[in-house]
Amino acid sequence: MKKNQNSEIHFIFDEELERSTEELQEVINTLEEDTKTKKKAEVLEMFARAVALALKKPEPLTSEELKKPPEIEQKPRMLLSRILNRDIRPVVKKIPPRQIPVFEPKFEEPKPEITKKDLIKDKITDKVLAYVKITDKYNLIEPHLDDNEITVLNKVLKKRPKNMEKGWKKIQKYGKKFNIPEDNFTNIKYFVVNFLFGLGKIEPLIYDNDVKEIYCEGPSMPLKVKHIGNMLKTNISYSSKEQLDNFLFELAAKAGQKIKKKNQSVSFNYRDLYFECTVGFKEGETSKFLVKK
Repeated sequence: MKKNQNSEIHFIFDEELERSTEELQEVINTLEEDTKTKKKAEVLEMFARAVALALKKPEPLTSEELKKPPEIEQKPRMLLSRILNRDIRPVVKKIPPRQIPVFEPKFEEPKPEITKKDLIKDKITDKVLAYVKITDKYNLIEPHLDDNEITVLNKVLKKRPKNMEKGWKKIQKYGKKFNIPEDNFTNIKYFVVNFLFGLGKIEPLIYDNDVKEIYCEGPSMPLKVKHIGNMLKTNISYSSKEQLDNFLFELAAKAGQKIKKKNQSVSFNYRDLYFECTVGFKEGETSKFLVKK
């Protein structure tokens, strides 16, 4: 036994290891003499070496080696490649960067302001019969009539009473016959007044002082109004050319005018209003009118 300067102990002679080695060598020498067992001797020799290495005591570690573990130079990839006998390369999966959601502020368009205006009231009951809601359009709201009420209205219009007093009696007569509630008689009266003694569909527009002009550009097209300097579409229209032409013929007759093929455009004043009316007699010609206050 020998002690060095660092006080570390090294075993120079191992008696037990030496004795085991000699015994194994004798066995190997005996086996080598027999040619038949020569091959076995080689195997045994390899085994003996392994046993000798196993019995050999490891060299003690120094204090510096204990402080820092020995580095393993063998990389995992190289070790796995040797085991499988082929080159193994790590599979690198590229992870896309996390998408951070971008929150964009939502800008809601401001809702158009609604202006409501009463246009026609019943003089007896003070019930509002027609009013308008104005946004970017001009929406006229009138009384709703069911099928029986429309039947009564058409019968009264067909009789064409000379004044509203007689017209009211007709409404009561037919209203009772068709089981119309008395509270709804006023709604029927509203339309009788407009179509027999007024301007029909455009009668309520005359009561709006902010409407300065009314335009009809043809059948099935919404009428337009000039309201406080803005041109607005309405929810009013004439469903057919025949309906529009009949209105223009009757309107001209009330003003003492006649619309003919030779004179299909006329202009006149009626109820303090200025009218320009045109009836299209030929195919492709459009009937239209303009009203100015």
